Amino acid sequence: MALSLRKYLGVPAIALMNPGWIGRQSFDLSIIPKHDGVRPSASVIVTEGALNEMTPATNASPDEGLVLVGGPSKHHRWDDMAIKNQLTAILERDPQSRCTATSSRRSTTGTDGTLQALAKQYGDRFGYTPASSTPRGWVAEQLQRCGVCWASEDSVSMVYESLTAGARVGLLPVPRHAGRPGRVVRGIGSLVERGWVETFKQWQEGTPLPSDRPKLAEADRVAALMIKRWVGS
Repeated sequence: MALSLRKYLGVPAIALMNPGWIGRQSFDLSIIPKHDGVRPSASVIVTEGALNEMTPATNASPDEGLVLVGGPSKHHRWDDMAIKNQLTAILERDPQSRCTATSSRRSTTGTDGTLQALAKQYGDRFGYTPASSTPRGWVAEQLQRCGVCWASEDSVSMVYESLTAGARVGLLPVPRHAGRPGRVVRGIGSLVERGWVETFKQWQEGTPLPSDRPKLAEADRVAALMIKRWVGS
């Protein structure tokens, strides 16, 4: 559709991902996440993760945590008991903290049962709303009030959304498939290496979740570059 409009109306065609087999040369501009390994150029803007609609939180509480749990994927296997043990350790370390959790479309029935059991065990300190019951914008609303986010490491888009909102982000490890790490896994590893997010193991060993990191506002940055290119400064 975009290429047809470009041909008949003369408007720019913009790809919000790596165009793959279609070819970047077919588009006036391609906006591609860094983990895809494409170099920036006159027709390519490389971003930290995929663009998202999150905005920085202005009044998030450091005592309110959001837990974002995914599920099995082509990059990761799953271990519900490990997730339960990690979340239990987080809740037990700080008795004053409260967490709100949700699942994803990839979550299993076992994960749903695990999160329900934690909600029953910890009462008001651990609320759980399954993904099937969350309306559009629910995660964005929670990130406006939660200053901390724990996301399972398979939930890449959720990690970048949390960073954009300004939350301090910790990663809940899940088993990986054997073989060479894929580009998505390497992208998450890059965030750890740069100190933008913290692994559960680092947190257990006493390293606080990172708070001093660059602000992430990729949608605003890309919009400014596009305005400069086609509208003018």
